[in-house]
Amino acid sequence: MIYISSELEMILREQNLLSPEALFAFFQDGEVISASSTSYLWKKTLGKEVVYAKKYEYPLSLRYFCRKSRGMREFLAYRFFQAYQIPSPALLYFAEKRILGNLRWSFLITKGMENTTDLFTYFEQNQGDKEARQKILEKLAKIAWRMHSLGFFHKDFKFRNILLSLSQPDEPELYLIDCPRSIKKENFSSSLALWDLTTLYKHASFLCSPLEWQHFVEIYSKEKNCDPQELAQQVSRKCQKKFGTKPR
Repeated sequence: MIYISSELEMILREQNLLSPEALFAFFQDGEVISASSTSYLWKKTLGKEVVYAKKYEYPLSLRYFCRKSRGMREFLAYRFFQAYQIPSPALLYFAEKRILGNLRWSFLITKGMENTTDLFTYFEQNQGDKEARQKILEKLAKIAWRMHSLGFFHKDFKFRNILLSLSQPDEPELYLIDCPRSIKKENFSSSLALWDLTTLYKHASFLCSPLEWQHFVEIYSKEKNCDPQELAQQVSRKCQKKFGTKPR
């Protein structure tokens, strides 16, 4: 299958880049942001926009036979975010190739986010700006509950997978990225929501003070209408069991 956003299609036609193979070749000399045995992430200017292209490659196996790929999950996640106005990079392109049901590759392009940094880097480098950190955590808690209340679960919900823009310091903007493990359910799942909060706490346990994490939990619990102390204990137990991380 191939999805092309209307804003990108004209650019691809003008540059003769409509086929996935042409796009693969185009991005080969782009800036490599990350690379592994199964995925590559490039940054390059396409038209007048800075974009990010991610390619997943899959060895021949039955693992994804007639099952959603990581690329497809990420594509559906961005479509979901756009549909429900949950902040995320604009999805521009998606393509996937299967041979007799066997997955070969997936390819996504998203619009670059100017003047952003990942939340891990920001919290690590800005320990003293308590007011800004509190505003960011408040916004993050509300975004987390909104996606959970809609039955969406990131499953790799951590500070490195959240971008921060401080173009307007009084109104920090957060954007969710990198969600190839995500899943959409018909209804809220307490176990999946708990897992998202636990993976978030894995970073928060050393990036945030206990009072900052407590504030996040209180905002999330207020949105969910649940007991913050009980939720904090559940997250603590889950995190200790899975990662060996205890609250400070």
